[in-house]
Amino acid sequence: DTPPAADPPGKGVAPALVKPAQGERRTAQLESARRTDASPEKGSSGGHEPQDEVELEGRRIQSISEPLVSKSPGRTQTPREVPQQKTAAKAPGETKPGALRVGDSEGVFTHPVFVQTEELTKHSAFLGGSGSGKTTLALNLIEQLLLQGIPALLVDRKGDLAAYARDEAWEEELKDPALEERRRLLRERVDVALYTPGRTDGRALAIPVVPRGLESLPPEEREQSVQQAADAIASMLEYRNSAKDKAAKALLAQALRLLVERPIAQELSLDLVQKFIASEDITLVQETSGIDLRVFPKLAQDLATLRLNARNLLAAQGEKLNMEELLGLGSAKVPGKTRLSIISTKFLGGTQGALFWVSQLLVEANRWASQHPSSRLQAVLMFDEADMYLPAVGIPATKQPMENLLKRARSAGIGVMLATQSPGDLDYKCRENVRSWFIGRVREDRALGKLRPMFSDARVDPATRLPAQKTGQFHVLRDGQVEQLKADRNIIKTDQLSEDEILQLAHRSREQGT
Repeated sequence: DTPPAADPPGKGVAPALVKPAQGERRTAQLESARRTDASPEKGSSGGHEPQDEVELEGRRIQSISEPLVSKSPGRTQTPREVPQQKTAAKAPGETKPGALRVGDSEGVFTHPVFVQTEELTKHSAFLGGSGSGKTTLALNLIEQLLLQGIPALLVDRKGDLAAYARDEAWEEELKDPALEERRRLLRERVDVALYTPGRTDGRALAIPVVPRGLESLPPEEREQSVQQAADAIASMLEYRNSAKDKAAKALLAQALRLLVERPIAQELSLDLVQKFIASEDITLVQETSGIDLRVFPKLAQDLATLRLNARNLLAAQGEKLNMEELLGLGSAKVPGKTRLSIISTKFLGGTQGALFWVSQLLVEANRWASQHPSSRLQAVLMFDEADMYLPAVGIPATKQPMENLLKRARSAGIGVMLATQSPGDLDYKCRENVRSWFIGRVREDRALGKLRPMFSDARVDPATRLPAQKTGQFHVLRDGQVEQLKADRNIIKTDQLSEDEILQLAHRSREQGT
């Protein structure tokens, strides 16, 4: 559907197609351009002078000074497509400027399928069972974004995304010359950083008890961040909804509020919070009147136990969790390079530790988003196995900050990409904040039932379409419209790496980054 290149002067006649009206097929033929050494005088050309240039569906359209009359009632003029001068025709499937190629549509007629870069500020989800190709599709888009200078942060739960840090992964044979060229450009332009929070022998990332810079946030946002930090710590303490646990959570939140408001020379650590509560600070006691004083020593003891049991998780060693650093922006930018940061969560001591750590990452992302508004796409954050962070059942420490990020990141130009092989476990209440859904092979009845309302506007039954899809086949839902496609692959084969190899690669990444 790309406009053909214009014939050079002196060549043959270029036919211009007129859009058919009610079954009529018409063609109009422009006169051959006459080659002259001098500029033509006004009116000397035998062709019609183009007027009133407009743009329609991404193409330059010009009306003709002499209208083309149709026999159909109500149609007096038909726009004619005019090829852009001095522009060679694009090869089929070539990526459009500012767009990302997803793959090719499937059906009687096929065409390339693109996603505009700015669409990703409204977020995207990649669903499908194991082997459906969802991760490959997401990484294909991320690789194209990196080549456009847009940084990416990947949260890697299984250890397969860390393959981008392996030299061998960049040397495997690729039979497609286009993929070979993309790989060459990525190697030249991308700065890969692999982090292993919880392990200092890799590349550790130290998280604060509460996000840094809260004092500069508006009061409502500051209060929200403090409450989320208290909830995250309470989840690590395995507090539930008993009266005693609720009192302890309220005391913890108030202690954090007071500490954030006070000018403290040292960083706010779990050790400092524990000592503040154990001292039964007079201001804290007064601010929590009504809470039994016996809650103070109990909470202080629980925090001391947590500090010992989660020593690696809460260690202050390592680089500080900072969104600007992770995205390679500002002072962290490497000239001529775009940052691809990968965070492995395999060393965080189980599910609760991973949820606590990722919740702090999400709070930091929310803080950065509130301070860096943008209408253009600035970065993408991909969360693999996102059902863990945004589950349909339960309220882990990650759920509230993830929901907040999906709302806030739109105005900050941050695209959130959610991927899961357990679509039945994802909370679909977020779907009004996620524009693009790429749905691969899904067979579980519960998941199909949850997806059915999303297909209703297109009158498609997912139970008859999704289970039979092969690897790389997807249904794409955008604004109620459904399209079938065969997705392109990414260039790096994402095999799951061992923990030892991840640590070695992260250690090398740290050495190269210092």
